[in-house]
Amino acid sequence: MNNKKTLKIFIILLIILIIIFIIFYFYQNLNKQNSEYTQINTQSTNLNVEYSDKELTGEWSDYIAKITLDDTKTSIEGSGVTNNANTIKINSAGTYYITGSMSDGNILIEAEKSEEVQLVLDNVSITSKSTAPINCITCSKLTITLAENSENNITDNEVYTTFTDTEKTEPNIY
Repeated sequence: MNNKKTLKIFIILLIILIIIFIIFYFYQNLNKQNSEYTQINTQSTNLNVEYSDKELTGEWSDYIAKITLDDTKTSIEGSGVTNNANTIKINSAGTYYITGSMSDGNILIEAEKSEEVQLVLDNVSITSKSTAPINCITCSKLTITLAENSENNITDNEVYTTFTDTEKTEPNIY
């Protein structure tokens, strides 16, 4: 009788061990399958960051265009910039003084690759519901200067729905 109890306990323990082994086996295979689909690519880029005295002090004096943002009628005084349905497109080098607010719009910089662009934000509020509020596609250097005693707010969504490049990818944040 005692042997029968011992045998039952042994069989129960054996079944439990087999179940644990099966669970462990499937868990390991599941992790192995998931790792086959996970790919992490890392690349290292050496960045050479140089600042001029003008950039470090926030100096600016002359601008080639003054942009006053407004949801219904953004005004532009000067050259090198256009407005198409609250997408403010900067086309050439220079300093651009920006003030005002847009509840759904963006500033797109598409100057020549060799040109430098400076944006001076003076009490600016830009929200974009579909893309980056400030999106630099091309220029050699973009400098964003905050005007003295100004408060600026730049807001975007977590997910972009409008893309500006031909590869249909979200803007990069560096």
